[in-house]
Amino acid sequence: MTTNNQATNTDQTHALKPNYGLTKPSTAFFLLFEAAKNTLTTDQLEYLSGFSEQAMMEAKDLSDTLMMIGSLIYSAEAENLPRGEKIGQMLWVYASHLEHIAGMMCFASDAKFELVKRKEQKRA
Repeated sequence: MTTNNQATNTDQTHALKPNYGLTKPSTAFFLLFEAAKNTLTTDQLEYLSGFSEQAMMEAKDLSDTLMMIGSLIYSAEAENLPRGEKIGQMLWVYASHLEHIAGMMCFASDAKFELVKRKEQKRA
């Protein structure tokens, strides 16, 4: 059995690739930013750093949506509530949305850090 930290030896092409765990947007954002950060212009870094505000707005919207769903569930009669598979699907959608928000927050933070680092290097 293969764990998230081990590559499988059954397929040589996969054995040579690092295993980053589950396929998640935040991991993809991290990998792309790390590969590109040294080639991004200051304007591009400033643009990417602005995604922290976008992430904050999306998190607030998602919070409002979940609050509304919670209120509807609280006030609804038991037979009218979604069950089983529908609840799972709904939660997966919201979990995915939170994962995207986390990814935006991650690369926005990394972009801000890179901007500060560049400014400090110019002063030195």
